[in-house]
Amino acid sequence: MESICSLNSVVKYAVALLCICLVTALHAGATARKADPDATLNVNFDKLGLVTVVSVLAQDKGIPVGYVKNGPDDGARITFSANGIKLKDLLVVLEQSFPDSVFEISENVLEVFPKKQDPIVEGFLCSSTERLDIRANNNWSFLRDAIYEAPSVRKFLEERRIEAVKAYSTHNDIAFSDEAIPLDPSTLTVRQILTKVVTEGTSSMWQISRYGKKNEKLLLSF
Repeated sequence: MESICSLNSVVKYAVALLCICLVTALHAGATARKADPDATLNVNFDKLGLVTVVSVLAQDKGIPVGYVKNGPDDGARITFSANGIKLKDLLVVLEQSFPDSVFEISENVLEVFPKKQDPIVEGFLCSSTERLDIRANNNWSFLRDAIYEAPSVRKFLEERRIEAVKAYSTHNDIAFSDEAIPLDPSTLTVRQILTKVVTEGTSSMWQISRYGKKNEKLLLSF
């Protein structure tokens, strides 16, 4: 997804270097999930909608997915079967079946989002998670609520009168080691935290939904 975050080249380099050092130091030798465009898949889609397709790719195929849902289901469906198809070729098929959506691999995550970009979602994902209050062995809802309460995130949503929805989910096993996310993750954005969730955590998919009479509600889940 094309970022609207505006950082100068020096800051971008510093942030990138710090993130590379963090991941290298803390996860050396670890095997993380990633969306490999050349990975081969066996798929059998029978009249499936987009949310079901991305759920299958995440849960059944182990592909880390980020999915943005903006508005009601448009009714598009796909019926398609293939053995040994490369992920990058499957994405071409999916874009033909769901022409209002974009399928893009970014930072080892397959991101699926509306072709008409949502500035609220983009701003939310770009928001800094400074002073994020997270400890080891906390469940997914604790992390989700901690993201909502990060000062920059809360300020961004409140200024735009967007309600951060805290809905119940059966997922309760999102956990990280003490070192997985720094206690002061001032350099990490919401998107970078969610990338860690789906590549290194116990969930392989994050989802952001916008809904409500005026599209005033935002729900993050993973």
